Amino acid sequence: MDGNNEKLLSLCRDPMIVVEDGKLAFMNPAARAAFPHVGEGRPAAKLFSPHFLREEGGSYTARAAIAGRNYSVFCDTEGALRMFSLVPEPEEENGPSFLSDGCLVQMNATLGVISLALDRLAAHTEAAAGDDTLRMTISVLRKQYHFIKRQVGNLSTMKLLREKRLRYVPEPTNLTALCADLVDSASTLLGDGCASLRFSSPLETMIADVDADLIERLLLNLIDNSLAHTPKGGQIHLHLDYEDENVVITVEDSGSGIPMDVYPSIFCRYACGADRNHIDRAATAGLGLAIADGIARLHGGVLLVRTQVGRGTKVRLKLPYHLPSKVEISRSPIPPHPHGLDPVLTELSDILGFHAYALNLSD
Repeated sequence: MDGNNEKLLSLCRDPMIVVEDGKLAFMNPAARAAFPHVGEGRPAAKLFSPHFLREEGGSYTARAAIAGRNYSVFCDTEGALRMFSLVPEPEEENGPSFLSDGCLVQMNATLGVISLALDRLAAHTEAAAGDDTLRMTISVLRKQYHFIKRQVGNLSTMKLLREKRLRYVPEPTNLTALCADLVDSASTLLGDGCASLRFSSPLETMIADVDADLIERLLLNLIDNSLAHTPKGGQIHLHLDYEDENVVITVEDSGSGIPMDVYPSIFCRYACGADRNHIDRAATAGLGLAIADGIARLHGGVLLVRTQVGRGTKVRLKLPYHLPSKVEISRSPIPPHPHGLDPVLTELSDILGFHAYALNLSD
């Protein structure tokens, strides 16, 4: 890297780090101040995980905890050089949660009452089979129930992630079957006005130790984001593969991409406020990618996001591969989707039409 570039990077207020051949080749003054325990010439692994250092070329953004603080990490690759720009998240992101456990318990109890009432109403549809108004009313209520359930679930999950209390139970899971089933379920429920969704993988079976419920939730968050920003006629591709001792699940769409004014804060909670310019992105309270990232990091993995405005977004989930023991592999069958359609109905509630909830009345 030439002297002119070093001078330019030295003017940046945020930490700027250049990595070459696995070592810290350059750190600007902000980086030296933020990370005084390392210096130029030291192994880059002192700051960055292997997920970042081994990622294929091009530009991407991710989130990382470095020296006790969360950063949005932007990486540009040029030949053998990797330039990392680190934007510290607001201190509020690392501060105490504002929601109490009691508040969340009350919200979930209320949702339980609403669910019971909906089941009672749905029981009347057989006696009033020709009452389309009643069926549509129940469908509308059921959709709104799942929508609110998602919001409460997101708030609860974010609180537990920040307090390091989220339940994490890895078990042998057939990820190929999980991904295929997820795409089949979502495709069945999506209307004609949505982009097409497909799954592919060279792996007939990929069994790994993960928390299946959390991985399912992570993927549904990514699929929901893609569906929200990919118009009818567009494509969303879920792909599962294995590389560099990592399971890699990619969600790639042909949508509008992430606007540049939002891109630097995509992993921050509540970053997309309900203003007129971003009202379409406020449906999940700005928690979707933050939760997906938290689940990835809970598994020792990372989310890497690439986007081009007007051309689409590609998100790569990289998880260290943990081979289950032979005893665990012998279990048969390994259920890939233990809760049926319910997670899809909840996590895609801002996308699915009322018809999807009419189909669910007999469940």
